[in-house]
Amino acid sequence: MTRLRARTYYAVIAAGVGLGAAAAGGAAYLAGAKSDGRRVLGDGLVVPVAVMMGGTFGGLAGVAAAVALDRRR
Repeated sequence: MTRLRARTYYAVIAAGVGLGAAAAGGAAYLAGAKSDGRRVLGDGLVVPVAVMMGGTFGGLAGVAAAVALDRRR
């Protein structure tokens, strides 16, 4: 039973971060990045916050995928 190389393991995690950040940031940008009117998040902060959240959850998904791939082998 062979394990994933470290480079492959971290590449899967980095891909999750990149894809999550791109998906969330792109969705916020296409939605117009409008705040809800209460000015909790100004218009200039919606896209960066979406990118950070997407990167976080994408990274978590990348870790889960890397662990699943490592256990499968």
